[in-house]
Amino acid sequence: KTNQPHDQFFKYVFSNSETARTFLINYLPPEVSTLLDYSTLQIYKDSFVDEEMKAHLSDLLYQINLKDSSQKLCVYILFEHKSYYDPFVPLQLLRYMLVIWKHFLDEIHKLVGIIPIVFYHGKDAWDIPTNFQSLLDVPAALREYMPEFRYHLVNLSEIADEELKGDEGLRAELLVFKYIKRDELKERLGKVVRLAADISDAQLAKT
Repeated sequence: KTNQPHDQFFKYVFSNSETARTFLINYLPPEVSTLLDYSTLQIYKDSFVDEEMKAHLSDLLYQINLKDSSQKLCVYILFEHKSYYDPFVPLQLLRYMLVIWKHFLDEIHKLVGIIPIVFYHGKDAWDIPTNFQSLLDVPAALREYMPEFRYHLVNLSEIADEELKGDEGLRAELLVFKYIKRDELKERLGKVVRLAADISDAQLAKT
């Protein structure tokens, strides 16, 4: 199942490094966010998506330095966009992460840190665990032999409009994402326009 127009809009919005920076500052867990040097954030241009994956995955990967690191260590932030309920997203993310790791193993002969983020704005509840091993039906004694990781979920459906974070531009874009598949979209466009007007006013005030 694909939603290519939504994926294209997502990629258009989050290919802007300032938008991505504002989003991450406001929506990553504080204990993660405080480790990152946001002044170094940049989109990673190489594509890791093969032909089969192109129908399912949003190819957005960011590189960012860690703070207080004498070795200038980098982590990579992987965005995956979902507009529909998908219980197997951890498997998709793992496949994507393996492709990224293979790339860096070939290029720099070591693995890199990856923070997987799922951006969800579908109508159905996202009521599934956010860890990979939740997919496995095995006894507890066997789990230590199998991969495990957790993704960070940003579920717009569970965030009230007035609790959306970020500047006017980001909040306007998040409102569009939140209601793009709902009948209420027309009712919310007025708020989007008002936020856009606030951006224009702020830009004029700087000139």
